Amino acid sequence: MKNKKLIAYYKDAKSCSKQIVQSSFDDILRGTFRIPSQEEMEQSLKSIIDYNFDDYQVRSKIKAERPD
Repeated sequence: MKNKKLIAYYKDAKSCSKQIVQSSFDDILRGTFRIPSQEEMEQSLKSIIDYNFDDYQVRSKIKAERPD
């Protein structure tokens, strides 16, 4: 289970990194790249990362898969 989370986090981080590089490539090359604020990052990455998390649904799924 822990490895699945790490893989999911890795995929999210990789997608976020790609998005940042693609959208700021010219600034990176010119040396004028500015690290975005947390609010700017959240806004630009909402389409990449699914922030919807239903604790009840996840628990139910785990209980169904592993009743013990």
